[in-house]
Amino acid sequence: MLDEWIKVIRSGVVWKTYWKEAKLIADREGISIIRNLTGHGVWNDVHEPPHIYNWPQNSMRKWKFQKNMVMAIEPITAFTSDSYTERPGMGHNLYTSDGDLWAQREYTLLVTDEWVEILAWLNEIPW
Repeated sequence: MLDEWIKVIRSGVVWKTYWKEAKLIADREGISIIRNLTGHGVWNDVHEPPHIYNWPQNSMRKWKFQKNMVMAIEPITAFTSDSYTERPGMGHNLYTSDGDLWAQREYTLLVTDEWVEILAWLNEIPW
């Protein structure tokens, strides 16, 4: 699905176009998007601004993808959940709020004028 989501990303495209595509595809597939988790810029450090939300955020309404931007797009989807919780323990332990199964796919992308180039990827199915 992420391959379909990123087809709309290129320089000058407003962020709203990306999340609308993500929601359209998730709805078509009958899954939920975990809302308050984000992708992020990748420059000098791994997690940098901007935070790339997979769900509507008023603060990003007019924000646009920019040429030569490197970013990680990493939606987490579930069967029914749209929120998460953290549990104490080793590392960064995230769980859906209602215990639903979830999956994550992450791409590190380079934005160009006409498309995005996939630089790296990660697939994680934690069940």
